[in-house]
Amino acid sequence: MDSNAPSQGKPTPTTFQVGQLVKWGKYQGNIRHVDIDYITICIKTYPNDDSYRKRNQREVCLLCFTHQWNDVIIQDNN
Repeated sequence: MDSNAPSQGKPTPTTFQVGQLVKWGKYQGNIRHVDIDYITICIKTYPNDDSYRKRNQREVCLLCFTHQWNDVIIQDNN
């Protein structure tokens, strides 16, 4: 069985890794940040046309707090 399955105990920050593909409810995306209190899941990227910005993409990320981690399904283990 997968050690990250929701029914096998409470996930911890070490359960998640930046870049992992996950599913949370109706959303699927990559983990962008892992913290002791939350993770962020990037579900959409857009090109950034603003020449004054450092990054060439904008991201739409969801905040997932620790009490919601049991609902996150890891799709792969990058």
